[in-house]
Amino acid sequence: MIVNILKQILKYNLKMKVLNLLASAFTAVYATDITEKFLNYLATHGKSYLTTEEFVSRRNWFQSRDKFIQEFSARTDVKMTVAHNKFSDWTDDEYQAMLGRKTLPKAEHKQLIAEKQPEPRVLAGSILHNNLDWRDKGAVNEVQDQGSCGSCWSFSAVAALEGAHFI
Repeated sequence: MIVNILKQILKYNLKMKVLNLLASAFTAVYATDITEKFLNYLATHGKSYLTTEEFVSRRNWFQSRDKFIQEFSARTDVKMTVAHNKFSDWTDDEYQAMLGRKTLPKAEHKQLIAEKQPEPRVLAGSILHNNLDWRDKGAVNEVQDQGSCGSCWSFSAVAALEGAHFI
């Protein structure tokens, strides 16, 4: 009787090993690094989709954002950090709609910017540092999530005042 039980256990273990081997092979063939990243993203942000088509579409948007993040992170000329957030699977149109802003045509935008730029000046007797990062000094706040309430102007105004007061 014990021999029969051991034989059953060995058969079960063999079946489990075969299933694990098949699962590993499937993962190696069909699951890419970006899919694994995307699944972690979904779990982190509590997201799910109703159809396979939407899943694939959102994964593609996520992949394009991930490519940008990887390329930006490889740059050595900037200190800023970029990363995925709850918008990484959104389309550009969805994101713009959430912001609720009206965009100007590019030429009109450039002209408006050019008109508002003051001439740079250096105060007499100023000692200017070649490399000064105000984040290291505590004068710049962490990035904050304003949501979709349209209050970005107030967040940036308060941050500017707090930074100026600190300095």
